[in-house]
Amino acid sequence: MASTKESSLNLLINTCKDADNQENRSVYDDREKIRYLLESNLTKPNSQSLLITLKWSLYLLESKPAIFVHIHQEHGIHHSDADTRENATQSSQAFTEWFLLHMVHLLSQTNPPVEHARCIDVAIQLLKVIRRRDRYFYRKVLTSFVHFMAGMIKISEALYDDIDHEPIEAKLFLVSQEELRKSFLELEKRERGDIKVTPLSFLIKDVDVCDLIQLNIMKLFQPFASDIFHVSAPLGPLTWTSVCCQLELGDASLKVESLEVIKILLRAGGLVDFNILDYCISCVIALIEVLLIGTLEIDEHLVIALEEKTAEVLCQLKVADLKPLKGISTTLPKNKLVKDIANMLEVNKFTNLKTGKMKQAITDILAYSLFGDCEPVKMMRRRTNLADIDKVLSVLMWQLGKSPRQQYLVGLLSKIICSEFKQTEKPESVQLKAAEESSGTEKSSKLRLQQQRRKRTADGDFKMRETKPLMSHEMVLKKLILFLDSELTEDNCVCVLEAVRAAVEVLCVCAVTTRIELVERLCHWWKKCLRNCLQWNNEVINRCLSVMMQTMGTLLASNGKFYGVDWCRNDPSWLDLKPIDSRDVAKLSNNLSEKIDCKEICDSLRFLSLLPKEVAPKWRVHVLKQACTDSREEVRKAVTNIFPTVLLHLGPNANHLVYELLHPLVLDRDSELQKTVAGVLGYLACVVSRKAVLRRVLPGDNHKPLYEYLKIKCTACDTFDDMEELGSPKGRPKLIDPNMFSPFLVFLQSEDQVTKTEFIQSLKRIFGHIGVRSNNTAIVNMLNSCLVLIEDPNYQVRMEFSEVLRYLVGDLSSDGTSATDQLIVRRLKEAIIRARSEQGKDISLQETIVHTLGQLGRVAESDLLLVVIISLLESLLSEVSLVAATAYKQLQKVAQYKKKSPQILFMKSRQQICRFLVDQIHDAQVQVKGQGTPVKHKPVRILQEVAKVLDFQDIKSFLQVAEKFMVPHLVAKATPEASSLVKMMATHLSLPSRKKLLMNNTKYIFSYLVRSCQKVDLEKAIRYLQNETELELGNLLRIHFQSVHNVLLLHLSSNYMQVFNGLKILSSYDENYKGPKEITTGHSEQMADFLQPRLLGVLAFFDSQLLNSNITMDEKKLTLEALIAVIKLMGPKHITTIRYKVMNTLRIGLQFKDREFMELSCKAWNSLVRSLEPQFLGQMLSQIIATLLPLSKQLPQAVTEIFNYLIIDNRAGYLQAAYSSLLQASDYNRTDFFLEKAKLLWEKGDDEQALSCLERGMSVHFPDAQQLKLDTSQQSKEKRQILAQALLLYGRYSEEKSNLESNAIVRQYKEVIEMNSEWEDGHFHLAKYYDRIMTTLIEDKDRPELTRQGDFVLQIVKFFGQSLQYGNQFIYQSMPRLLSLWLDYGTAVVETEKKDRSRSQDPKKLHGLRTTLSKLNKTIDSLGQKLAPYQFFTAFSQLISRICHTQPDVFQQLQQIMARILVQFPQQALWMMMAVSKSSYPMRVKRCHEIFATAKALNSEMNKLIQDSTKLTDKLLELCEKDFPQTTTLSVTQHFRPLKRLLEDSHFSSILLPLQSAMTVSLPNTAGSHFSHNPFPENQVYIRGFEDPIEILPSLQKPKKITMSGSDGHLYVMMCKPKDDLRKDCRLMEFNAIVNKFLRKDPESRKRQLHIRTYTVIPLNEECGLIEWVNNTSGLRHILMKLYKEKGMYTSGRELKAMMPSLQSSIETKLQIYKQKLLPRHPPVFKEWYLRTFPDPTSWYNARLAYARTVAVMSMVGYILGLGDRHGENILFDSTTGDCVHVDFNCLFNKGETFEWPERVPFRLTPNMIDAMGPMGIEGIFRRACEVTLRVMRNQMDPLMSVLRPFVYDPLVEWSKPARGQRPNPSDSGEITNEQALTHVQNIEDRMKGILKNKTKPRGLPLSIEGHVNYLIQEATDDRTNCQMYIGWAAYL
Repeated sequence: MASTKESSLNLLINTCKDADNQENRSVYDDREKIRYLLESNLTKPNSQSLLITLKWSLYLLESKPAIFVHIHQEHGIHHSDADTRENATQSSQAFTEWFLLHMVHLLSQTNPPVEHARCIDVAIQLLKVIRRRDRYFYRKVLTSFVHFMAGMIKISEALYDDIDHEPIEAKLFLVSQEELRKSFLELEKRERGDIKVTPLSFLIKDVDVCDLIQLNIMKLFQPFASDIFHVSAPLGPLTWTSVCCQLELGDASLKVESLEVIKILLRAGGLVDFNILDYCISCVIALIEVLLIGTLEIDEHLVIALEEKTAEVLCQLKVADLKPLKGISTTLPKNKLVKDIANMLEVNKFTNLKTGKMKQAITDILAYSLFGDCEPVKMMRRRTNLADIDKVLSVLMWQLGKSPRQQYLVGLLSKIICSEFKQTEKPESVQLKAAEESSGTEKSSKLRLQQQRRKRTADGDFKMRETKPLMSHEMVLKKLILFLDSELTEDNCVCVLEAVRAAVEVLCVCAVTTRIELVERLCHWWKKCLRNCLQWNNEVINRCLSVMMQTMGTLLASNGKFYGVDWCRNDPSWLDLKPIDSRDVAKLSNNLSEKIDCKEICDSLRFLSLLPKEVAPKWRVHVLKQACTDSREEVRKAVTNIFPTVLLHLGPNANHLVYELLHPLVLDRDSELQKTVAGVLGYLACVVSRKAVLRRVLPGDNHKPLYEYLKIKCTACDTFDDMEELGSPKGRPKLIDPNMFSPFLVFLQSEDQVTKTEFIQSLKRIFGHIGVRSNNTAIVNMLNSCLVLIEDPNYQVRMEFSEVLRYLVGDLSSDGTSATDQLIVRRLKEAIIRARSEQGKDISLQETIVHTLGQLGRVAESDLLLVVIISLLESLLSEVSLVAATAYKQLQKVAQYKKKSPQILFMKSRQQICRFLVDQIHDAQVQVKGQGTPVKHKPVRILQEVAKVLDFQDIKSFLQVAEKFMVPHLVAKATPEASSLVKMMATHLSLPSRKKLLMNNTKYIFSYLVRSCQKVDLEKAIRYLQNETELELGNLLRIHFQSVHNVLLLHLSSNYMQVFNGLKILSSYDENYKGPKEITTGHSEQMADFLQPRLLGVLAFFDSQLLNSNITMDEKKLTLEALIAVIKLMGPKHITTIRYKVMNTLRIGLQFKDREFMELSCKAWNSLVRSLEPQFLGQMLSQIIATLLPLSKQLPQAVTEIFNYLIIDNRAGYLQAAYSSLLQASDYNRTDFFLEKAKLLWEKGDDEQALSCLERGMSVHFPDAQQLKLDTSQQSKEKRQILAQALLLYGRYSEEKSNLESNAIVRQYKEVIEMNSEWEDGHFHLAKYYDRIMTTLIEDKDRPELTRQGDFVLQIVKFFGQSLQYGNQFIYQSMPRLLSLWLDYGTAVVETEKKDRSRSQDPKKLHGLRTTLSKLNKTIDSLGQKLAPYQFFTAFSQLISRICHTQPDVFQQLQQIMARILVQFPQQALWMMMAVSKSSYPMRVKRCHEIFATAKALNSEMNKLIQDSTKLTDKLLELCEKDFPQTTTLSVTQHFRPLKRLLEDSHFSSILLPLQSAMTVSLPNTAGSHFSHNPFPENQVYIRGFEDPIEILPSLQKPKKITMSGSDGHLYVMMCKPKDDLRKDCRLMEFNAIVNKFLRKDPESRKRQLHIRTYTVIPLNEECGLIEWVNNTSGLRHILMKLYKEKGMYTSGRELKAMMPSLQSSIETKLQIYKQKLLPRHPPVFKEWYLRTFPDPTSWYNARLAYARTVAVMSMVGYILGLGDRHGENILFDSTTGDCVHVDFNCLFNKGETFEWPERVPFRLTPNMIDAMGPMGIEGIFRRACEVTLRVMRNQMDPLMSVLRPFVYDPLVEWSKPARGQRPNPSDSGEITNEQALTHVQNIEDRMKGILKNKTKPRGLPLSIEGHVNYLIQEATDDRTNCQMYIGWAAYL
């Protein structure tokens, strides 16, 4: 045995010696050694060996944690294919569990406590390592311990019930022996050898062992108890129950530890579930009862520990109930607590409690349970607990006088008394006589209380007494009088005096006014007590004096009055103190003086300071002087502490005492006194500045005497909740004399660190009351002395001073930089230079200086802030990592303190920061090219560091902002290093060369050079620029000539002469300038003539500067100053001609509310009006006055000056001219005046008057219309146009009112055409009216014959066609309707012919139909020649849809039209036709090839293009359809080589890249057909190739994300989507584009920028197609799920499915699940995405606007179209603009209502979407955008329906899917009939009109726009509709 012990010890000794070589050993070796040692100690215990083993284990935990917790690629652990990471993790976990089992086993043995403590320490450290490195394993271990605790309780109960019980096995971990074996052997050794691990059985034999284990486990568990709620919430209840059981059943030691755990659980998790909480409180109350009874037979230290822990738990219960954690609804059972504790106290009182902490905790919990956390004076008595309150009151009254410490009674007693008063009234003053009368027996008092209770019972309810409060405070007064009448003995004196103090404090807290008589009686009683105590023990005497003075302090703290101060000794030097019975007082004083301790003298000084000003001020000054010269250190320290309070009461006339008394104390050698003086100086400064007040902040607990809460507060340095009550507003304090505090600067040289730090803290207040920025010599000297602390040798002192420095700079609200600012900056720079000159030795000093800079930056503004930022950036680039890290942190802190992002700070001073940065990278580049430089100094590294700290994503994003400032500085250096840096910047900006970068920034370079460089440097820099760009300066400038002028003129106000000279250089290169060859310097007229052609461009640039949200306010001010300078330079001659443009620019400036900017704006307006030619001022008078009038409130003087100039200085006729114009306006007789008047009357609703106005106007102005038709003069032509407009208005109004019969209206419209046959409107409205008549006749029961209908069709087609010849205003209504009528009539003729074959028909009728169709075909043929191809292209999709038309003649015309379009616009048309050419229906393919053949015949060049387009389409189809199930990434080179070869063929045709911009038709802006108009961009982008790789997206159809390279050098992303018919998406995109056109035309919509986000959709056949990739978008569901996961609120699909109701469930059931389960688990979080994505306030606001508006537009359009399936994946959001983008439009025309779970909502408007709209939600932006959109659609119903009808009737698109397994059965022609088309059209039309339907029947009259929107929003947000949606639609998100 001895040899085994010796070998174990030797192994341990060798192991510890070898600790330095730990890293060279494998973790398996260490585990094996641990195993050997622990198992040896179990078999043969050895205390010394065990302690060394545990110590070594602790060492390993710190140095080599991988032994216990596996980390991938940890040193010493190697993996192969067999030994995977998972296996390694499992084996390490098995070892750790085995090790913990051993620790617990050791804790179960009766080892010495030191071994238990060391085992617990090891286990705790191991659990911390697990928590840090493996959260999953930590959760598992913690769970095991909690279950082990619960199991130990069961074992304990079993052992207690049966002492002879068999040993019970306790289970902590189920360790796999196989995994454990693996943990000790490396992989290669596992096969060769084996290791035997002794199984560890854990048997509990007796109760003592069980208790010991529970005690130690509880100690071990305490550091991790709070993690229960974060790691595994379900463990909470089990943990609570286990701990409460141990509290109930365990011994005293276990109870102490259990109470500690309960306190931790309460602090971390709040109040637990009610049942467990009730059990816990029952256990605590039972323990309180045991403590109150005092029957515990244990050591006193354990009793004290139990009381203290119980008190802490009671306190934590109160805190947990007062401030509940989020999600906790449990409350404290206050009534139970009060009742149980009151009953216990009634029996046992507080007598047996050992600690004041426990007594205080009991009264605190009672006070809280009864009255909450209010202050006593705000208490109101509750109707409940009256009996319990009476019990408690009786106990408290009995307890008075029973112990020497009775502060614990004050709080509860005060609240009981205050609860009896009315809240709005205070008790009347209590007369001494009344108190004496109430001092009867206890019986009479109880009788009176019983009478009160009987009165409440008889009334049936509690009523406040009107005149007098209840008796509680009288009971206290009675008790007080009894004590004052009692005789004191040496044994009871302290208790009685303490009772008097407590009673007085209770009355003061309750605001019961103490009368003079009572106070005088109290003083006489004190004097009597002092006489009696002369023969007592000195300790008792001093204690009595202390309690008396505390009572005085309470009285003074309550009302500041104290009468009868007659306890001071008589002395001639008392001056103004006149004591009563002075001889007796003197005698008593002399007798006591020898017995009083120093402590009581110091306390007496404190209470002396509380006396008000009028009480013996001279005597108090005398006492103060004596105390300051006292020989005792404690007395001098005490008088120093109270000095500010005394000075506050004595007033400003006593300030001389600072010089007389405090200044000499500076020389005192006592270090403690110096600390005290240094600490009070700050408050002294507040007092001297007259900004100090003595405030009493009374908390609700009253744990300390009242006077302890008196504190000096400063209205300038501190904050108050009740500033109004102070009578002194917080503001700039009265400045104090710096010489008063200069002598104390010697503390800065103190060798004592505490003294320095105390003085440093005082500096905050001292410098707050000194005019720091006044540049006073004394102040500067004082500041200079303080700045020595920047380089103090002590690190802590430097850090303390850094925190204070920002208070030393004074008020920075004033402009400019003061001398003190410059001093601070200079000293900081000198200090950091000295620190760096030590070659990095004094790193600590550098760190504190950087920290100081950060503190200064928090308050710095303007130039000082810039200096701080640049200094911090310089430190950021330090080679010392600590300094760089500190600088990084401080820069972030500065930004955070100023509530701005680092980017915004950079933007404000980017020019100066960029200059600094250029110098840094240039110096670094010089070093790189020289002898080399550390990595930290490489230019790229510098840019990375700076970009990172300024919150830029990368160097590129930083350079994009900074390049225009950095490049000019680099060019100015004109060195080879600058060239290298420019090249490096170009590379990071993805530019091809530095030449490109320089050319892009020429405008900034030229501006900077001419403004900043001297002549020699300028010439050098220009030569450098020319060499680098290989261009002459003139050519270089001319590339961006206007921009160069713009940027240069931006600095005209700040660098006038330099800019003027720069403009002279520009004029020499301007080929269009015809003025003097060289403009004379100072000759502004010549310069104005030169600038005049570019002036509008300059103003446009200024507009962009003012409107751009990324431009800082300083740059906007520079822009406005430049505008003023430009106005002055150009003069009246040039400014007058563009006056309105200048006004518009100035109006932009009025939107900014910055005071300085507003003043500058007024200055600019003043400059404008003085620069205009006088004759034009009158015309602009009203506009200028109306514009500037709102500014008159903010800047009355500046605005008045402008108005005076306009009205008074220029009064010569302008006002009269303006007035005359107004008078003439009423009788101004323009020919077209009656038209505008009629429109106004019609809009107002005066229909008849509008028609009458038109009739009168036409009769007056056009009496002979026939003659007017014959006149061909220009004047007559203009009159005919006006008459045509009048006739058209009359016809439209008559049509709308239906006051003329149809033929009359037709004649009216035809007369319009006769009057002006080349006007589009007349033809259009006539065709439209014919169409209306025909539609009305068709809808009648007696439907017209097809022949009759054909007559109408002929007229409609004719006039629609003629309207298109003269303009495109109505093209989207005319063209679709024209084609539909023609094509549908052709179909009708074919159907009639088919019927003719089946049964006999009238041959004449059939002949008539064919004749009409022939005429129609001729008309179409004629239109095909007359109309421009682009006009037909607007309906090309409609033409394609009828490609299989069965009527041969119709198809012939259709073929010709489509072929001409194909020839004219081959690139766009081919993309649209490819889907038909690749159709699965032979007829469609055949017809498509016939059209191709016709096009080839028209243009032979089409042959090659069509062939190549077909080949490309085939390859794209292959790319779409080919399946690659085993990979997510493909290569064009490897997997689609034919596609790559096809595009690499040099003979391959150029094929258009199908972008939205390239496929969208652009119409002419003026009237006429514009036959040769090109509707597409001139510079088309063609496909040049495909980029690697191709990404396969992880959705169901496995679409592929491809990247095409364009001919313009850019890359374009598309998605190839298989197994999805994209034709509907394509058609809907066309419809959305039309909606966008109408939205852009409407003023209200245009103002709000309402639009639908569209993208290109190109079908390739019926199942595949291309979709333009929408960059920077994320799906709604993806965004929300990510946010929920971050917050730990993610709900899995399985959980959702479990919550999902059945389809047949009632609405109530669905609603309950929706509200109570789904919504609570998915609170709104979407707004956080916008806050994160758009951190800048302006960008966030714009993004939120864009979001709400795009959602509104698509909601309305989607509702009109019946768009469904709007789940989270089909709604995307743009992270650059905030726009909402909808995708996947397969579910149209209310198809969602036919789903298994029918869709109930009109559009998606879920809680998250509403939340992201801002605080107003759906109100405001969203609602208004909805109303505008719906109004536009309703106003444009006719053109929209014209587009929609052919869309809905499209015979090539399957609108309803066939049954599963079946294929649509098309007719021979390939057309599929849409049976529900008519219903769809009618439903859409009804929705546009505002008609609501129940299935097919209208529910009432049409709604207004506002009413319709309101109804839709209510439907979309109604919980009853949302709860019925399918769970996958996620209405809860």
